[in-house]
Amino acid sequence: MASSKFRLYAALAATSVLGASVAFVPAAQAYPPGTALTISSSASSAKTSTSITFRVTGANAALGGTIAPSSSNRCPVTFSATGATSKVVTASAGVASTTFSWTTTGIKTITASTSGTAISVTSGGRTTTYRCGVESSSTSIFVYATPVAPTVTAYAGGVGRATISWNALTSTQAGGASVSYYTATLYGPSSSTRVKFAQQTSSTTQTWTALARGTYYVGVTATTAYGTSPSSTKYAVTVT
Repeated sequence: MASSKFRLYAALAATSVLGASVAFVPAAQAYPPGTALTISSSASSAKTSTSITFRVTGANAALGGTIAPSSSNRCPVTFSATGATSKVVTASAGVASTTFSWTTTGIKTITASTSGTAISVTSGGRTTTYRCGVESSSTSIFVYATPVAPTVTAYAGGVGRATISWNALTSTQAGGASVSYYTATLYGPSSSTRVKFAQQTSSTTQTWTALARGTYYVGVTATTAYGTSPSSTKYAVTVT
């Protein structure tokens, strides 16, 4: 009986000790709190060589649960972007911004990050050291360009007719987008006076018929969701 009581007391004591030890383990906490970054952009897409502004909030320094005074929240923010040189901007009141532009098309990812930089604040003769969080946030935008002019591969005149053919644009030539349609145009009697045009979705050739005799000019443009190309070279054709 004594042995059983001893085992019972031992078990209760172990439970008590275990409970006490658990009670004194501090809860896990991210450090510093309240400094998660948020990044935003002034546009979700942009034409090549156009500057886009990226803004970060939350670049705050903290000590435990205390955020540094607003005027002292000057954490350095590193902006890195696809195909661009990184930039370091010192935040003002926890906010930092910069611009990027690109000469190439495609999806560009921009990431803003902070390191554990220490910031000392002196107030009333007392200096407190706050620390920036090791945080990051990313966003993406699409960079496009208007298409280049199509290249004419053949053109000819005939009895009451005129024909033009051209090469389909590649994605790169189309500025990173797909071609919505080509517009072939017949000009006459000068190369600046439009006679007829025809919008097409995928064809790379166009023929006009029932034309009066004379000299005409033919050209073509390409259109995407982001704009229309310049005209191809306009070629003269003779209709007999």
